[in-house]
Amino acid sequence: MLLLSPALRLLGVVGTDEVIKLFNNMGSISTFKEKLDKEHQWPDQYMFKFVIPVAKSQELTDLFEGETLEKKHSKAGNYVSITMKKLMNSSDDVIAVYQQANKIEGLIML
Repeated sequence: MLLLSPALRLLGVVGTDEVIKLFNNMGSISTFKEKLDKEHQWPDQYMFKFVIPVAKSQELTDLFEGETLEKKHSKAGNYVSITMKKLMNSSDDVIAVYQQANKIEGLIML
C-alpha cells in the first residue's frame, strides 16, 4: 500500500500516477499550494518522504545536501525510503522541492 502525506491525501491522490499528474499539471500545483497553505502556518516543519531505487538514491541525497535524512532499505535491498523533516518558509518552497525531486528517474513521492 502506498503511503501518502496528509497534504497529498487531501487532494485525493491515491497512488504514484496521481502524484506525477499532480506535479505535471499547473492547476493541480495551485490546488496543492492552497491545501498546503490551509494546513500549515509558514514557516513550518514539513515532512518529505520518497522511495527511490538504491542506484539513484545519491541524486536525491545530493538534493538534500546538509539535511538530516532518515533512510530505510527495502528487504530485497533494491529500494530505499528517504524521509526528511525540514523547516520550510512557504508552500512555494515545498512545491519547489517536489519539482526538483520529480526530475529524478524512478523516484516515488509519498
